[in-house]
Amino acid sequence: MAEGNILVIDDELVMCEFLRDLLEDRGYAVKFSLSGEEGIKEFQNGHFDAVVCDLKMPDIDGIDVLQEIKRT
Repeated sequence: MAEGNILVIDDELVMCEFLRDLLEDRGYAVKFSLSGEEGIKEFQNGHFDAVVCDLKMPDIDGIDVLQEIKRT
């Protein structure tokens, strides 16, 4: 059974895959999104215990993503 559900939001696929592999090895269930907007939608449609978010993304700033998630 997974330790918890984590959403990774980063515009770099390599970073998403790295964090997914690292966290899954430690027992977490991980989903990732490659844009801020996609990450917000994923969060709204799922249940996550934690979010790991890049701060600088081309579509929306990571701080804005986290503020929107907090409002949800």
